[in-house]
Amino acid sequence: MTTIPVARGLILCESSWADDFTGRLTLTGCFHELTAPSFPTAGRTFWVATFLSDGFGNLRARVEVVHPDRDRTIYTAHHGLGFPSRLSVVQYRYQVSGCIFPEPGLYEAQLIIEDELIAGTALTIRQEEADHG
Repeated sequence: MTTIPVARGLILCESSWADDFTGRLTLTGCFHELTAPSFPTAGRTFWVATFLSDGFGNLRARVEVVHPDRDRTIYTAHHGLGFPSRLSVVQYRYQVSGCIFPEPGLYEAQLIIEDELIAGTALTIRQEEADHG
């Protein structure tokens, strides 16, 4: 039997690492907005991170980036996720790699476990302003 976990928010950042000795998770360059010189963008790489609790068992997970206004998923990655006990807290992090944004606008990064939306966060993509200097 498996149990779907609870997420404690969803954070987007430029880099992430877990200390092998302390087990602590470090996130750097956290953001909610990105800019691009042109569209569609080149493939972007970033991390999604959260703490998950109250889950149990081996679960199917996926990270998606969606364009809600267009009802379109622009990025999907599937992977497994395990909870040895219901008391486990999992420091979840996943590297989104090669995400191409087709146009400026509001997007949402989502963590979906066993086909249930667990966490999401808004991500605004803007056109870089031209330098008229």
